[in-house]
Amino acid sequence: MVINIWNMKKIRAISNKQKLEKKQMIINSAEFLLMDSDYRQITVDMIAKEAKIAKGTVFLYFKSKEEIFLSLTKQLTEYWYYRLKTILENELKKGEAVSIEGFVSLIVKSLDNELFLKMLSILDDTLEQNSDRELVYQYKLFLKHRLLNLGILIETIFPILACNDGMKIINNLFVCLIGSYKVSYQSGIVKEISLMSGMEIFIRDFWQIFTELAVCYLRGFLSNH
Repeated sequence: MVINIWNMKKIRAISNKQKLEKKQMIINSAEFLLMDSDYRQITVDMIAKEAKIAKGTVFLYFKSKEEIFLSLTKQLTEYWYYRLKTILENELKKGEAVSIEGFVSLIVKSLDNELFLKMLSILDDTLEQNSDRELVYQYKLFLKHRLLNLGILIETIFPILACNDGMKIINNLFVCLIGSYKVSYQSGIVKEISLMSGMEIFIRDFWQIFTELAVCYLRGFLSNH
């Protein structure tokens, strides 16, 4: 019997391609559901139904719901990275000084994907806590490289900064972003209390809080250089 090695390789290549397509279909289905539902409401059953596959098939590609959404977060992070990278590069081409407030407005401009914000708000305490260690490591490694590249652009915008200060800044702005988002999107009970007379201080606007925190942080950081 003659075995055609070339055909075997071709079949394997097609199979790998189909696997990647199936995996992406699962991620896309999770993303679609997230548009109209809270993460906690979404189940693997719902994702499988949306993808038109069996629930067991989902588990051939992902060990948990968290791993599906961590993979989605990675893709959304990549979109955000290129969005901000382009914005900062275009600003640098102008050859003009950028104020702290102006820089923060550029960051805000890049955050135009609500799903990305949703995923960041549960990244550390939900997605990463319930995903495979290697998957989390790969995401963190991927994120580190993206933050490093953005950090270099930030150091160009603010020449007073030392090497790796830019990466530290964008990483800490991530912390400000996640914290601001979490305290701004409150439970139903807190929302009701916030509307009571004298409790208006607890009505929180996400963009206002993040902008103010980011500006204050940058002023403090830059003043030490």
